[in-house]
Amino acid sequence: MIAIKRGTGDIDAMKKAFRAIKEGHIVGIFPEGTRNGMKKGVKFHSGAALIALKTKTPIIPVGIQGDFKPFHKVKVNYGKPMEFSEYAGCTKDREVLDKITNQVMNEVIRLTNEKN
Repeated sequence: MIAIKRGTGDIDAMKKAFRAIKEGHIVGIFPEGTRNGMKKGVKFHSGAALIALKTKTPIIPVGIQGDFKPFHKVKVNYGKPMEFSEYAGCTKDREVLDKITNQVMNEVIRLTNEKN
């Protein structure tokens, strides 16, 4: 677990995420900044897009269905890995980061609403 100070541009947390990925670990991120942000209509943040570009790793979108209460069941839908190698070197391009973030957000929403 990597703690992040929300809304501060926590560079230390980003560095820890980069290091974890380079060491072969998987980093899970709630890009809306909280577990139930989608229900609140929170806009996704671009940190996941930035991390994916800087580490040259794919993003695996995940949709979670449930109420996030202890001991309650949740359903997890995993999407196909999304890779963004065509944007290599664009880590400072806000338009590119927003485009990737929107693509991931749309897939997470689709997976969250998916009925199996």
